[in-house]
Parts: sequence; structure tokens; C-alpha cells
Amino acid sequence: MKKVAALVLTLILVLTASGCSSVKFSTPTAYEDLSGSSEVTVSIKDQSLTDTGLILLIQNHTEEELSYDMVYTIEHKKDGSWYSMDGEHIFNALAAILKPGDTNEFEVTWEGKLPKGIYRVVKPVVTSQGDTALAVQFEVQ
Repeated sequence: MKKVAALVLTLILVLTASGCSSVKFSTPTAYEDLSGSSEVTVSIKDQSLTDTGLILLIQNHTEEELSYDMVYTIEHKKDGSWYSMDGEHIFNALAAILKPGDTNEFEVTWEGKLPKGIYRVVKPVVTSQGDTALAVQFEVQ
């Protein structure tokens, strides 16, 4: 009887823990215009998409230094609209410098496995026009 009770308790704990790690997207996007920039582009590094993250390539197409911080947003497309990942995003306030003509790698991570669907990473950068939000889409199959 004790073994059955221990098994049931273990099963309950596993189900509870797995339910806590599900990723939810319920907040409508804060980004209406993501028309991009000719000064800087973002793309996903080949073969970098995993269950828990990816690597962005941020490329400076200007003769000036650009900068960005460590903030990013992961969004999911549902019924034709974008929704931001729920939960608190922790980041450091350090800024990175992107030299003229250079490409930097930027690590994006999330907890839990993303369900199948279309997603995008929104990454703000500072250009000569001010703060510019860039986005790159990816699909989880």
C-alpha cells in the first residue's frame, strides 16, 4: 500500500511540475510597426534553433557604431495576430556595441518547450533613426 501511495504522489508531482513549465502567450504584441531598417538586420544562425533557444545574427550595414541591450521578446502568431510570451523576462542592462560592417551573435533562450507554430523574436536596436524594433520569424514543427 505504501508503494502505491508513493507512486501516486510521484505521479502527481511530475504532472504538476510539467504543467508549470508550459509556455503561454496571451499578451497582445506591443509592436505594431516592424518595417525593419536598412541600417541593421537580424537573422537566425543556421542550425541554432533548439527546444530552448536560438542564436540571432545582428548585422550592422552602416559606417557607424550601433548599440543594443539584452532585451528581446518572443511572440507567437495565433489567428493572424501576435502575442508576447507571458512571464517575467530577466536580463542585464549592459549594452553591446556593433561595429560598422560587423555581425554579432545574440543568444535567445526560453524555458519550456514551445508548441508547434509560427514565432518571432523581436529585438530592439538603436540606429540613427532612434530605437528600432527588428523581428525575425521561425517555425516550431
